[in-house]
Amino acid sequence: MKPTVELLERNWSLTPECKLIYIEKINFEDKTYFISYPSRATHLKESVKRVGVIVPPLLKLCSKGFQIISGWGRLEAARELNFEKIICHLLPPEADELFCLNLVVEENLTSRGLNLVEKALAVEKYRNYISDEEIIKEILPRLGLPPHYYHFETLRAISSLGEETWELVVAEKLNPKVATRLAKLDERSRKRFLLLLKELKLSISRQRLLWEMLEDLSRKSGKSFELILEEDFITSLLNEKNISFQQKTEKLFKWLAHKLRPVIAAREEKAKVLSRSLHKLGAKIEIDPSGEKDLMRLEIAFKSLEELEKKWFQIKETLAKQL
Repeated sequence: MKPTVELLERNWSLTPECKLIYIEKINFEDKTYFISYPSRATHLKESVKRVGVIVPPLLKLCSKGFQIISGWGRLEAARELNFEKIICHLLPPEADELFCLNLVVEENLTSRGLNLVEKALAVEKYRNYISDEEIIKEILPRLGLPPHYYHFETLRAISSLGEETWELVVAEKLNPKVATRLAKLDERSRKRFLLLLKELKLSISRQRLLWEMLEDLSRKSGKSFELILEEDFITSLLNEKNISFQQKTEKLFKWLAHKLRPVIAAREEKAKVLSRSLHKLGAKIEIDPSGEKDLMRLEIAFKSLEELEKKWFQIKETLAKQL
């Protein structure tokens, strides 16, 4: 990538001039420099309605009208409010495209900042002008990210996901690591997985656990994500109306655990049933939470040997009924 200084020297004479531009002559179809998500038009509409556009948008004269460099939200708000014309900063046609993209990124970074989706969209735009290596070395640090290939691939994956996923990423309702893995799924499976997340209202950490369990089950069973996500159990669970999302979540994780480790899952369920029965006797059963040790532990609370003897008799009777 050519250093910013060289770009500035090449474009030093391209200082934008202010002009009154008719809205109808602005090309809203050209998304060359568009990196805003979500649209800011709704947010800005009331402000533009009250006092107009305070900071003029930046445009570039092209063969198909005026190309938007920056100020999409302001221009969309003005158009929705039926403004006929608006004062804009105007660059001439010879303005360097990479220079224009740098202007867009710098304006946003120094004003409101860029969210994760916008950083992903910016990286995808830069790939039209410079190499991936240059993006990693020069652009990622400017976006507040370490110059590592991992972050580059993460942003590339996010840029490919589409609005349904972007909405969750921006709202911080989707684990970014899960978001990047979603890029590997076909669209149908992706939508199915997102439906699960929304229906179950999973936390960021539980989203990752769910993904890892599904991944493990896919490897173990040889089934694709699509086939697992369309299992009858999951379909029935999503359609169930009479239980809470917490209950649905518990059912799903129990089902996955049984699929992945049927023997351990059965033992855990048996231990839970026994624990409930023994709780009133001041006793409980624990198993190794990692599932690595084939051991259970019985814990009994008592104040005297006589009490222990009495409880032990009752515990043996309870165990006999359960076994």
